[in-house]
Amino acid sequence: TRASVLRTLSDRVHTTGEISRTLNISIASASEHASLLRAAGLVTSQRCGNTVQHWLTPLGLEFLHQPG
Repeated sequence: TRASVLRTLSDRVHTTGEISRTLNISIASASEHASLLRAAGLVTSQRCGNTVQHWLTPLGLEFLHQPG
């Protein structure tokens, strides 16, 4: 599931709710995956009002697009 979150974030910024709907997982699960990916330095998150937006860091992009 965590890899799916990374792939979901590869095209644009997504909110936690968008990740949840896209992957058919709970909002709590989407939030937890984003938090763990953020701790690993692969995702950046920013609160915007009552939502949180997530996007890949340069390291996350590199990790996602590495060969092999």
